[in-house]
Amino acid sequence: MPIKSSDRDTADKLSQHIGQRVRQLRIAKGLTQRDLAIQIGMTVQAFARMERGLSLPSFPTFIRVCQLLDTTSDFLLGFDEQEVETLETDEHTRALARLQAQARDLDTRAIKTLEQVVVHMLSTEQR
Repeated sequence: MPIKSSDRDTADKLSQHIGQRVRQLRIAKGLTQRDLAIQIGMTVQAFARMERGLSLPSFPTFIRVCQLLDTTSDFLLGFDEQEVETLETDEHTRALARLQAQARDLDTRAIKTLEQVVVHMLSTEQR
């Protein structure tokens, strides 16, 4: 199934936003791209592409980046309460469907990690 241009635009904006936030936090922590790439377990070139917003990290990489930069997924994704409340229902539904489809390919350990992330996000949201 071809990717719609609106979905591609959303993915491009998201990758740029994540890249900007990662760069901001990396610099604040005094780390080089090389430092962080090695800790994540990716090449410097791949990390640089992610930080420039040219590619989205895989889910395990995204979680590792959050851990290493001591931040939340919400911060990297650019969500705040107002933004979450204003998401269009159909866009939200499509995003959940994509996540579910991608999760089918994960191994048991990755699924358990995903479950922990969701539980943590829900418990943080309820505070």
